[in-house]
Amino acid sequence: SSVSPSKGAADAWSDVDHTDRWHGDSLRGIMAGMTAGSNTAALGVVSTLANALDADDFGRVEACLHPDVTYRINGATQRGPGEVVKSYRAGSALARSIFDHVEFGHKIVGFVGRDTIRVDFSDRLEANGESFEHHSVQDVTVDPSGTILAIVDQPVTGQQTRLDEFMNRHGLSRS
Repeated sequence: SSVSPSKGAADAWSDVDHTDRWHGDSLRGIMAGMTAGSNTAALGVVSTLANALDADDFGRVEACLHPDVTYRINGATQRGPGEVVKSYRAGSALARSIFDHVEFGHKIVGFVGRDTIRVDFSDRLEANGESFEHHSVQDVTVDPSGTILAIVDQPVTGQQTRLDEFMNRHGLSRS
């Protein structure tokens, strides 16, 4: 299901599919384990963002972002919705140009702060009949207005090395 960009994050919670795409875990399970200080509106907007990224729905991604959003990845910081969307769009386009098949998914890991939620993004990549699943963990912070204020990529030990090995086995490069 989709969330209208005109709706606020509090409304978004009731409109989203509460199961993630691959793992079948219910976001309601995460909600049940939340502390009294946890922010359910944050969970709704982060779920909307993750589902939009899985679908390459960059208009919906942009609708989730605060005007002052920052995205820190690989030592660089993108600022503003335009730059953040450009980065995600470029990553998706690059993956689709390199691999025979690409499928994006995610798992909401849980809260790492009152307004910050950790998401494990999974990219299922295929080359020459072999599949590889790459993980990218990101901490997503939602501001009081219900939009995403910050996204911080948390490097996953060994992921880049395994991806490089997979690509080398199949003669693939990023250029």
